[in-house]
Amino acid sequence: MEIKTTKALKTDSDLLILGLFEEDTEYYASIDKELANELKDAIKKKTFKASFGRGYSTKINKTKTTILGLGKKEEFTLEKLRDSLGMCIKLTKCKRLTNFSTNIPSLSQENKKLVGMATAEGLYLGNYHFDKYITEDKENPKIEIKTIYLNISNDGLKEGQIIAEATNFSRDLINEPPIVATPTYIEKQVKELVKKHKNLSLKVLNETEMRKLGMNALLGVSAGSDQAPKLLFIEYNGGKGKPIALVGKG
Repeated sequence: MEIKTTKALKTDSDLLILGLFEEDTEYYASIDKELANELKDAIKKKTFKASFGRGYSTKINKTKTTILGLGKKEEFTLEKLRDSLGMCIKLTKCKRLTNFSTNIPSLSQENKKLVGMATAEGLYLGNYHFDKYITEDKENPKIEIKTIYLNISNDGLKEGQIIAEATNFSRDLINEPPIVATPTYIEKQVKELVKKHKNLSLKVLNETEMRKLGMNALLGVSAGSDQAPKLLFIEYNGGKGKPIALVGKG
């Protein structure tokens, strides 16, 4: 999946998704007057309301278009931005399309870099799926989104992508069945991860080393398993300031 930024909103993608706040009254007349009249009529007849998450599908010329309600402008947080972009991903896949463009990130009033980070997070997290053990349906093949067009700057997009991809890596480990995601398996995955980054190092404690340190509570967790326990220390040495420790139990 590739995110492309453009100065102006791209209106000729497979799917155009436009955000609309409850307070908006212009209804995108600057893009298409017929669309504006259609939206005005739909809102008047209460067949559409711009509350958060509500959608209205139509066409602008030959372009499939969806208006996505964003709720009240003052309540449109970064978290709602992430959620709305996750909806865009699902909507595009449901329509079995491979690309879409949207102006939703450009409507946020938050800091540009934070908007960029939240945008990438919403898209990459929303596009996540774990189907490793699902048999491929050849008659109904899986749809993969190839390109997303956004009319914003690149600020924060890369950082957000890194955060989301790291989260999805963790999701993959969590979604593996216990018979697969053994301590040895997780150690192997982390070793491969550490090899890719110069600032990362890995230290692994085995059962004997943990017992010497008196880590009996941790050892008690694995007492009923035939898998040998391991304690993994992953260190990042490229940061500044005081060390931060994050602890998780597999």
